[in-house]
Amino acid sequence: MGKIISSRYFLQFVVQEIAEKAWKTSHPIQVSKIDENIFLFSFGHEVDRQLAFNQRPWTIKGAHLVLKPCAPELSCHELDFTKSTFWVQIHGLPMLWKTKDNIDKIGQKIGYVLDIDLISEPFIQWRKFVRVRVELDTTKPLKKGLFLPRPELHDVCIGLKYEKLPNLCYKCGIIGHYEKDCSIDKALIANQHGVNFPAFGGWIRPENDKKPHNIYSKPTFPTSPSIENLPSENALALPMISVFRGANFGGGCWLGEASSCHRNSGISRSCMEPHSHLECQNVGDIEDKNAQLELLRPTGWNHTASLDVSVLEFDSRTTVVTVSDSICSWTLIGFYEPPYQAKRQKAWGNLNALLQSINGPWMCFGDFNYVVSEAEKEGGIRDHAPLLIDTNPSEDYCPRPFRFEAIWVRDPRCGGIIMKAWNSVVKGSHAYILYRKQKLTTKALSKWKREVFGHCNSMIKELSTKILEVQAQDITEVNARAKAKIFSSVLINGGKSKHFLPSRGLRQGDPLSPYLFILCQEVLSRIIDREHMARNLFGVKMNVGGPEVTNVMFANDLMLFSKASSRDVLALNSCLEKYCLCKSLSWTGRHTLINSVAQAIPTYTFSTFDVPTIVYDKLDATTRRFWWCPKKDKGRFCAWKSWDYLCNPKAHGGLWFQKAKKFNEAFIAKLTWLIASKKDSPCLRALRSKYKVTDSWLKDEPRKNATHTWRAMEKMKTLISKGACFLVGDGLSIDVWKEPWVPWLPNFSPNPKNQSIVTAPLKVAELFDPSSKGWSETKLGDLFDVVSIVAIKRICIPVYPKKDKLIWILDLKGKFSVKSAFKTSQPQTNGNAEDNWKGLPYLRSWVQVIQVARFVMIVRKPLTICSSSVLFQWKFGFGTCWPIHSCHITPMNCKDFLKLMCEPPIMSNVVSSNSCLSAHTSIQFASTIDCIWNLQNQAAHNGHGFNLLVIIQQLEARILEHIHSLEDTVPLVENTSHNILRWKTPKLGTIKLNVDVALSKDRAVIAVVARNSQGMLIKAWPKFADTLEPTLAEAATINWALEQAKEEEFKHICIESDAKVCVDALNSHSDAPWVIHAQSSYSLELALHFLFCSFNWVRRDANHMAQALAKVGLSLCLPFSCNVDSLPPSVLEVWNRDLFLLSF
Repeated sequence: MGKIISSRYFLQFVVQEIAEKAWKTSHPIQVSKIDENIFLFSFGHEVDRQLAFNQRPWTIKGAHLVLKPCAPELSCHELDFTKSTFWVQIHGLPMLWKTKDNIDKIGQKIGYVLDIDLISEPFIQWRKFVRVRVELDTTKPLKKGLFLPRPELHDVCIGLKYEKLPNLCYKCGIIGHYEKDCSIDKALIANQHGVNFPAFGGWIRPENDKKPHNIYSKPTFPTSPSIENLPSENALALPMISVFRGANFGGGCWLGEASSCHRNSGISRSCMEPHSHLECQNVGDIEDKNAQLELLRPTGWNHTASLDVSVLEFDSRTTVVTVSDSICSWTLIGFYEPPYQAKRQKAWGNLNALLQSINGPWMCFGDFNYVVSEAEKEGGIRDHAPLLIDTNPSEDYCPRPFRFEAIWVRDPRCGGIIMKAWNSVVKGSHAYILYRKQKLTTKALSKWKREVFGHCNSMIKELSTKILEVQAQDITEVNARAKAKIFSSVLINGGKSKHFLPSRGLRQGDPLSPYLFILCQEVLSRIIDREHMARNLFGVKMNVGGPEVTNVMFANDLMLFSKASSRDVLALNSCLEKYCLCKSLSWTGRHTLINSVAQAIPTYTFSTFDVPTIVYDKLDATTRRFWWCPKKDKGRFCAWKSWDYLCNPKAHGGLWFQKAKKFNEAFIAKLTWLIASKKDSPCLRALRSKYKVTDSWLKDEPRKNATHTWRAMEKMKTLISKGACFLVGDGLSIDVWKEPWVPWLPNFSPNPKNQSIVTAPLKVAELFDPSSKGWSETKLGDLFDVVSIVAIKRICIPVYPKKDKLIWILDLKGKFSVKSAFKTSQPQTNGNAEDNWKGLPYLRSWVQVIQVARFVMIVRKPLTICSSSVLFQWKFGFGTCWPIHSCHITPMNCKDFLKLMCEPPIMSNVVSSNSCLSAHTSIQFASTIDCIWNLQNQAAHNGHGFNLLVIIQQLEARILEHIHSLEDTVPLVENTSHNILRWKTPKLGTIKLNVDVALSKDRAVIAVVARNSQGMLIKAWPKFADTLEPTLAEAATINWALEQAKEEEFKHICIESDAKVCVDALNSHSDAPWVIHAQSSYSLELALHFLFCSFNWVRRDANHMAQALAKVGLSLCLPFSCNVDSLPPSVLEVWNRDLFLLSF
C-alpha cells in the first residue's frame, strides 16, 4: 500500500506508468486506487516487491511516496503513513568521532535508526560523509544540522543531507508542500555565537554543496550565551568531548524539541546579532553620532490617532523602526555600510538575514558607501535630500500615454489629420519646431481617436460581446445567416438552383472543396444503401437487434463494413466500380490516377524487396487495361500505342508511365547506393559487416551465398556504376586505377599511357604538386594518355583539402535519387526528325527557322556563318547558362542546319535541365539567324547602316520575350522603357566588384571591375583563365575577385556576376553543383576574411563593364591592372554610359 504526500491529485495510470519505469519489475504490476492519493500495488513476484520496498524512498513527480506492507486485517485508513524511511548523510564529522556509537547517537536525534553505512572498524577511513538510515515522522519538521563543541577549538557544524528528498518547504521544514503555500514564519537557527540564519534551504539536499550563510559569523560585541551556560539536559555526551550541543532555534530550541521551536513572528528580536538586554525605546531617546532620524507627520494628522513607533538599535550601523497605525504596520531599516572592504561582506550578510526575517512591508535606506556613477567622485556635490513616505497613497488620475495604432493607417481620414497638424505654423529653432509639430500631431490624433475613430480595445470588446450574444441564441434562419453569411447554389441539369444556406456552415479558411467532396461521396453512400436495401449486402451489427452499419464517412476518409463472405465483397466491389464509372474519368483524369495512385501504391514494397517478374507483368497489365479500356475487366481491347511507347518520356512522344520492373530496380539501386556511398546507419553497418563489403565492392564479383534482396542489390551495381564517381578532395582514399574519379572519361577511370605501365596501387593524392597546389605535370605525362591528362586537368583541386566523397554525377547537385536512377535505366531514344519538329512549342521561332531554311534552299548553297561584321563574332549566351561562339559552327547544308535548330549541341558540363536548355537554345539560334538575315538584306539591298549595340539590345529583348512566353510565371525583370536594366551603386562604404568571362576558340579571359558607392572606378583586373569551360571559368572569376579584394584590403564588398548557377551555389552554401564544388568552397572560405561580403546575380545589361573588359582582354597581353587613366577606350565608353544612367 502506498500514499503520496502532496496536495496535488494523482491519477491511477500516471502512478502506474512511473512505477513501472522506476521499479523495472520482471513481472507486470497492477496499481489500484483505494482513496485519494492512496494506491494498492500488486506485484507478480515476491522479489519485485522486496526490491521496490527496500529501495525506498520514492518520489512521483516530486511528491513523496510512502510504502507500507499491506495488512489484510487493517483498512487503508488504519495504516500509519506518517512514518517513512530516508538515508541521511552526515557531513563535517571529524574522523575521531566517526564511530558506530557516535553515529547511532546522532541518528537517534534524527529518528529511529535502521542501518548505518560506510563504517569500517577498527580502521577508520577518511570519507566525505557517513550515512545512516532512519525512519522519520513526515508530519513534523525535518531535523536540522548540529554544532559539535570541541575543547579548546571552535565549534564545528555537522550538516545533515537527506537523500531522495521530495517536495520540501524551506520555511517550516515539513514534507508535502512548497514555501509559497506555507503560512508559517521562516524557521531560524543560531550558531554558537548567537548569529541566526535560516534553518532550511537548498543545502539540505545532497546535490547542493553550499552551506548556510553566516554559519560561523560572530557578533560585533559578545552578547551570545557561552557554552558553559547551556542546559545540561540538552547536551549529548560523546566519548571525545564533554558536551555535544544542538542547534539553537531563536535562542531557546534544541535538536529533538521541534514542538518548542521558536519562530520569529516579528522584529522584536534581531535575526543577525541578538542582544540579551534589548528593550523598546521612543524616537526621541535615540542619539546617533552619524545622523538623526525624524518621522514626518503627514498632512491632516490627528493627534489623537494611535501611532505606535518601536525602535530597535542593533549597533552603530543598523537601526530598525517599526511603525504601526490604524492603516498599516511597516518596518523602516536604516543602514550604514562600513567604509572598509573587508567588513562589507559580513554587513551585507547581516542585512540580508534581517530583511528575510521581516514579515510585512519594509523599506531600507541609508549610506551604502557605493559609487554609482563617475560624476559622484567630483567634490562639492551632496545628494542628501528629505524623503516623503506616504503609507496611504490616493489613486490620482494618470493620463494614458499616447500610442500610435497601426490600424489607423487603413483609415483614409488619418492621413488628413496628420497632414493638417504637421502643416501648422510654428516659429523657433529647428529642434523646437520638430518638438512642437510632434506635440500638435499627437494631440490631433488623440482627439480624432476619442471623437471619431474610437478606442480599439473597446471596439473589440463590443464586437466580441455581440458575437457571443448571437452564438448564445437559438439557431434560426435569421441568426444563422448572421453567423454564416454564405449562400450556395447547385447546377442541376445545366440550370442554376435557388440559393440556400448550408446548415453546417463554413468557417474562416475552409475551402469549398470539402463541400464538393461530401456531395460526391453522398452518391457512393446511396449506391451502397441501395444494395443493402436489396439485401445484396449485409452490414455489421453492434449488438443483437441493432442497426446494420455498411459505411462510415468522415472528412476524406471512408470505412466500409460487411460480412466476411465473398458475396458481400463482390457487392461492395460492384458499388465501387459503379461509382467510378459514373464519374466518367477523362484521359487526363486516368493519367493522373495512374501516376498518383496505381504506380504509387507499391512504392514501399518496391523499396524493400525484389518483386518477382509475374507481379511486374500483372501490374503493367492492370495499368494498360485501365488506360485503354477501363470499363471491362476481361477480354481483348485495342491499344493504339505499345506499352513501351507510352513509357517513353514526354519529350519523345510518350506519357512517362513507369514500368514496374524498372521502377523496382530504381528503388533497389537506392539501397545499393547507400551501401557504396558508406551511408552510416545501424542497418547498413550490419549489412556491410555481414557481407564483408570493401572499398572495391562495386567491381567485386557477386556473392553466391546471399539473400534474395542482397543478390538483387548486387545486380544494380552495373546501374550505379553509370553515375557513381568520386569528387576529389584530399585524394587519400581514391585509388587511381581502381576507383572512378574522372567524370569526363568512360567508366570514370583514366587510361595508362601504354600497356607496359604497371597499374600498381596509387592514390590520387600522389599526383598533386605541393608547390603549385595543382596537378603534377610530370607524373601525369608519365602515367596517362593525352585524353586522360586533359580530363584530369579539368578537375579542380580544393585549396582547403576535404575528404573524398562519392557523388552521383548524373544529378546537378551530385545527389542520388530514385528518379535519376529510373531515368538512367531507361533506354535512350533519340526519336526522329518528325517527332523533334512536333516537340517545338514556340511557333514564332519555328516560322523564323522556316524562313531561313527557305533562304538556304533558294540559293542552293551551304549557309556559312561568317562576315566582316563584328556581330558574327558575338557569342550566343543571352538567356542561357552557357555560351556558343560563332567560330564553333562549321558550314552546313539544309539538313544539318535544321538539325542544328532542332537539336542544338549541349555541352557536357552544363549544370541545368537539358530539356529547358534545349528549348532556350533553339529560340536563341532561330532569333539570332533571323536577325542576321534581316541585317544582311538591309545592308545589301537598301544600304542602311545600323548601330551594333542597339541591334544587340533588341535581339536580347526578343530572345527573352520568347523564353518568358514558355514560362508560367511573369519574368522578374522586364525589358521595357519604364524599367531599364542598369548598373546600380552599392551601399555607402561598400565596394562592388563586377565579374565576367569572355571565351574564344583557344583562350578564356576573366575580368574584375571594382567601383565604390559613387560609381567611381577603383581598379580593374583582367587575366587569362586556366579553363575553357564557361561554368568553371565563371566560378574562377569570383575567386579571382575575392583574392584581389583581400589583397587590396577591402572590408565591405559585394560580388556581382551574371552566372546564376555560381551565385546560387554560393548563397545556398550546401547545394553547390558538383562541377564547381571546389571553387564554391574556396569562395566561401575567402569570404570569411571580410567584415561584409555578399554575392548577387544580375542580368547581362547590368554587367556591361566587366563584359567589355573581358572581351578586350582577348587581344591584350595579360595579366594587368588598370584604373581610370589607363582604361581601354571601349571599356571607358561603357563606364561613362553607366555613370550617365545613374542620374536617372
